[in-house]
Amino acid sequence: MFRSVLVPLDGSPFSEQALPLAQMVGRVSGTKLHLGHVHDGDGRDQKESYLEKLVESLKEAGVDADQTLMTGKVTKAIEDWATRVKPDLILMATHGRSGVERLRLGSVAEVLVSRGLAPMLLLHASADGESPAPGKFNHVVVALDQSSFAQSILEPLASLGKAAGVSAYTLVHVAENKGAGRAGWTPLAAVQARALENLDPIRARLQEPDVSVDVQVVMSADPSAGILGVAEKVGADIIAMTTHGMTGVRPTLLGSVASKVLHDWHGPLLIHRPS
Repeated sequence: MFRSVLVPLDGSPFSEQALPLAQMVGRVSGTKLHLGHVHDGDGRDQKESYLEKLVESLKEAGVDADQTLMTGKVTKAIEDWATRVKPDLILMATHGRSGVERLRLGSVAEVLVSRGLAPMLLLHASADGESPAPGKFNHVVVALDQSSFAQSILEPLASLGKAAGVSAYTLVHVAENKGAGRAGWTPLAAVQARALENLDPIRARLQEPDVSVDVQVVMSADPSAGILGVAEKVGADIIAMTTHGMTGVRPTLLGSVASKVLHDWHGPLLIHRPS
């Protein structure tokens, strides 16, 4: 279970859309929420009061919480904060703003994912200020490629599943249909059979009396399209996956598949770059 969760905020309604989801996780699992805000040095008392009110509201809802006010460059300050606290999860909206810094893909969230400090639960904030986060995660699509690297998402996923009341998992393996018809080409049926066999231990690991686990193997030249297609088909509330944390020579970029999923998927994404 999650023992501690970092919730970076920037004072905007966008970033605060992560709070209902954080409260749900904190209340169910007994997790301590660490709320943090990076300010530019002005209005310190006002920012302290802002965090105090949020912490008080969480405690009234039965959630343990504390606050941290930081100064400096947003990305570095949050990274240092996470290094000190060593949270089990970082939960944040990806469209908040703080001056010229943005809590969105391409800056803070992206850098934190690439650092691999902790698994991250990213929530697309809506422009109308209404939180898109469901009160409960019923169905999770888990992207897996049969590697131990991809399977490192399973531990944080199990913790989130218990906290959020997940009742169904769909494990997705995307196989690229390369060289169809050529000598040595493996037919789809054989690819599916091998993937199902390899993923069966994971199915057993997630299986519980009130939890269903399905495995789907799809052929697609674009892994992200395959993952998103299954998520749409089964009506998933959230997608979970790992990332290598880099593309090309820029170490702050998400892996290409993860980046495409985050750009095109409008629900929450549990993502982790294992160290």
